Amino acid sequence: MVEFNTRQLVLKAHLALAYLAFPLLEAVLKKVCHHYVDYSGNVVTAFDILLSRGGVREYVPNDLRKGKCSSLRDPMFLLHQIVSDSDLRPRIEEMRQHLSALDSSMDPFDLMYSWRNDSLHGHTNFPTIGGTLLNFVVLIAYNQIRAEYNHLRDEIWNNVQRDIEMFRFTGYRSPWSYYPPF
Repeated sequence: MVEFNTRQLVLKAHLALAYLAFPLLEAVLKKVCHHYVDYSGNVVTAFDILLSRGGVREYVPNDLRKGKCSSLRDPMFLLHQIVSDSDLRPRIEEMRQHLSALDSSMDPFDLMYSWRNDSLHGHTNFPTIGGTLLNFVVLIAYNQIRAEYNHLRDEIWNNVQRDIEMFRFTGYRSPWSYYPPF
C-alpha cells in the first residue's frame, strides 16, 4: 500500500547513498587537505602519491600537467600519508584493514576508487558502498571537530529540546526543523 516512487526509494536508498557519498567524500577530503588541493582540484602545495602499479605521481602547483588533482584516490592517500594527525591516521588504518578483508588483491583506497568508477557506470552496486563511504566521511569529520565536539553536541541538544518544547506549546514545528522526527 506504499506509493510506487516511495517504495522504489526505500528499496534503492543504498544506491542513492552511494551516489551522494562519493561527492561528499571528495568535498570533505578537499576541505581537510586544503593546504595541498583546493576545491577545484588545483594543487596548492607540491606532494607525491605512490601509484598502485609502482612509481610516484607528482603534483606541482601551477604546472599544466601536474597542477591538477582530479582523482578521488589521490586525496585519500594524501590524507592518510601526509595530512592526518596521530589521532586520525590509526583510525584510517583500521578502516583500511577492514576493507582489505573484502578484497586483498588491491589497496583499500584503490578498491574505493574502483567502486566509484564501477558503481557510477552501472557495473557494480553493492548495498554497502554508500554506508562504507559515509562512515569514512564521518570519521574524517569527527576528527576535524573533536576539540569542539562536546560544546557543539551540547548546543545541538539544547536546540532539539527547545524545538520539542515549542512543538508541545504551539503544535507546530519550525519549517527548517527535521529533527527529532515526530
